Amino acid sequence: KGVYYWLVKEEDNSLEETTHSFDMHDETFRSIVLPDKYYYETAEGLETWQAELTEWNESVALIYDPVAKWARTKPIEVWVMHGQPCESHKSTQCWTKLLSIDPLGGLYKIPITFWKSDELLMREGESELVLYNLLTKKVKSLHKKQFYP
Repeated sequence: KGVYYWLVKEEDNSLEETTHSFDMHDETFRSIVLPDKYYYETAEGLETWQAELTEWNESVALIYDPVAKWARTKPIEVWVMHGQPCESHKSTQCWTKLLSIDPLGGLYKIPITFWKSDELLMREGESELVLYNLLTKKVKSLHKKQFYP
């Protein structure tokens, strides 16, 4: 608590991202290495993962989502930061892989954030919202009428 986290693209044209934090108690900035998952191999060559920071059970969580949405063959991965942020260059000391979500049927689903502790809110297509239950591995559609009177 009392620490703000954000993703930053490196300026060296590598397109890699790091996590930065600002601790409001002691007013210090930190740079935190991400899990070593930035590139993956496809038939078309190297692709990058899209990284999103969120919160899961009061921990900093990182959602890795394959960028090649039209040809999803890789799972979505969720990583959780260990307690206090570390500044090590070895990402295995900072993060633990929490889960992998295999490609889901139907339209491509883009993870947004965690909903409660066991559901992941996702966008399907251009405007539909769905919940993916981490325990049952089932997808539930959130109809528009649930959001608008």
